[in-house]
Amino acid sequence: MKNRKLSITLFLLLALGACNLPNPNGAIDQQAVGTMTSLTLTAFSAGRASLTPAFTETVTPTPTVTATFSVPMLNFDGATNCRGGPGTEYDVLVVMKDGQKAEILARSPSGNYWVIDSPNGKGPCWVAGDFARAEGSHQTLPIATVPPVPTAKPPVGPTWKNYNYSCEFAAGGSTATVSLAWSDKSSNENGYNVYRNNELVTSLGADTTSYTDVAFVGAGQSLSYYIEAYNNAAAVPGPVISISCN
Repeated sequence: MKNRKLSITLFLLLALGACNLPNPNGAIDQQAVGTMTSLTLTAFSAGRASLTPAFTETVTPTPTVTATFSVPMLNFDGATNCRGGPGTEYDVLVVMKDGQKAEILARSPSGNYWVIDSPNGKGPCWVAGDFARAEGSHQTLPIATVPPVPTAKPPVGPTWKNYNYSCEFAAGGSTATVSLAWSDKSSNENGYNVYRNNELVTSLGADTTSYTDVAFVGAGQSLSYYIEAYNNAAAVPGPVISISCN
């Protein structure tokens, strides 16, 4: 670069010197001076252009991320109640079968229940998350609005299926062993109460359908029994039976 500048400088000096040189006729050759000046400026511009570095900017394209989506589904590993809301206080709308699948529509605010599209056409229903496996893009599901808790309905009273008893005679009477069996007619009972002679003998859990009682029966006396289905709304008794060891 230094050599190029030196050459241009010398050329300019020569051009200027030429301006003072007389021609054979004793006058300055203005045309020669103009030509040399023009050539000098051209060479100087070319030198500057060659000294200017060229920069090329490389633009790296931003990668495009495409999200993948799969329909969220619920898989049932056993028979599972699907209710009208997130809890046992809601009615059972449909029982999902083992191996059945259903599309998930939403999730509960607590995250413990899924709202699915009921396969029997009764609309959405709620399933406890402990009884099914979720798959697909369920992380982006909306939060469902919990429906109002329905007013509790009284259970349906039980009916007798069968009963039998045996007696062992004792002083002043007998010891009776009474086997009781009844039909569970209700789907919303909290449990059953067993009454003997209008006194509560025991309380049993929901879906219980049998009980065996042992009681003393005085000579000439009898025992009466009835079963009562109960929940938070009411207690509904079934029919009364009586036995005697006479």
